[in-house]
Amino acid sequence: MLKIISLLRWPLLLVISHGLNAAVSEQQAEQLGSTLTPLGAETSGNASGTIPAWSPNVELSSSDPIYITNPLNDEQALFDITRDNMDDYSALLSQGSKALLQDKEDYRMSVYPTLRTAVAPQFIYDNTRHNATHTRLTNDGLTLENWQPGVPFPIPQNGLEAIWNHLTRWSGSHSEYTSTVYFSSSNGKVIQSSTQFISFASPVYSPDRDWGKGANELFLLRANFLAPPRRAGEIILVREPYDFSKAQGRKAWQYLTGQRRVRMAPSIAFDTPAPASSGNNTYDDSNIFNGSPERFDWQLVGKQECLTPYNNWRTTNVDKPKALITPGHFNPDAVRWEIHRCWVVEATLKEGLRHVYSKRRYYIDEDSWVALMGDLYDNRGNLWRTNFALFAPNYMDKSFASSGGIAMYDLLQKSYHVSLPHAMTTTSRKKPKKSRYYTASSLKRSGVR
Repeated sequence: MLKIISLLRWPLLLVISHGLNAAVSEQQAEQLGSTLTPLGAETSGNASGTIPAWSPNVELSSSDPIYITNPLNDEQALFDITRDNMDDYSALLSQGSKALLQDKEDYRMSVYPTLRTAVAPQFIYDNTRHNATHTRLTNDGLTLENWQPGVPFPIPQNGLEAIWNHLTRWSGSHSEYTSTVYFSSSNGKVIQSSTQFISFASPVYSPDRDWGKGANELFLLRANFLAPPRRAGEIILVREPYDFSKAQGRKAWQYLTGQRRVRMAPSIAFDTPAPASSGNNTYDDSNIFNGSPERFDWQLVGKQECLTPYNNWRTTNVDKPKALITPGHFNPDAVRWEIHRCWVVEATLKEGLRHVYSKRRYYIDEDSWVALMGDLYDNRGNLWRTNFALFAPNYMDKSFASSGGIAMYDLLQKSYHVSLPHAMTTTSRKKPKKSRYYTASSLKRSGVR
């Protein structure tokens, strides 16, 4: 059954009228760690038993000392959802999932037992408890005030707070991996759009390192392009703040082999088409949604039980990833669907601002605050694209870095692409890159000439 919880009935959301500057009361915050998990999810399972109670004692192990592997190899699906029986599960399906089932005769969703595997280190829980009564949004919702690294709004009162929970989610202090993007056109032809070696670091989540002026940045990301040949040698660097006000937003640089120089790249944001995916998504589609929320009004619709990609370790470290790119859609055998409770957030383009999407609807996992699915509408109000995080928590360091990849479908052009990591490392198994690796001068030194 569909369970959209009215904001007026939800007992923890009675302070909506306080606006963007609100933090919850101490009495409300006391529910964290009891009726609510330390990150704000409902501790209990659901009435039907399809969602179990949350437990912090999740025992998962990898067969590799450095890389994440699939600990659920022997599991069998409970049932499949297809075009023929989708009406029986309509209340659990996103609009994007319904569109794929209706449009593609051989598409299916294999549903597995729900496992609430999203757990975090104690310092994340402690900081989240502090944030509940202290953190506020200022500067029209573009600045986090009094925030400590953790969930800023574990008891969200509006859509902007919920999307900030996704933007600041705990993804570990650092990681690195090689990722390949495969693009399938409407005629079923598959090309390798790009292969990148990606390094990630989060200064705010690793305070023990000397970050210099960048100590307050949310994350640093560097992508070294390895393929195709025409892009090999290019480098992109992004430095992301947690304050998007007063022109303090994202800083990005690009090294182009043809020009043999580093230049600032302000276009690596918002609705600029991302060439790494053959232009099949925008830069702010990465990780379902990223970057400044400034161009949209955000509404918290409520909470819903929905079928989401979850615990998808089978798409991590795949030997032959191209074999998973089947005509029309990603191979259904590779995706593990589970029933989870999600916060539903809807974004509507602000009057007078520009974006290729007029509306976006996101489904954010209550346990991890990771946006798992997105429905994206064009300026005529048509459902245009839908994207899915093949979410696979990094159980080796208790982070929410999704190691399973991202799938994006263009429902109008009948094309799709999937980014698949080759080998996701964990925070504790490899030394992080030095802070100077994430500088424009480093790009120039390491660029291909």
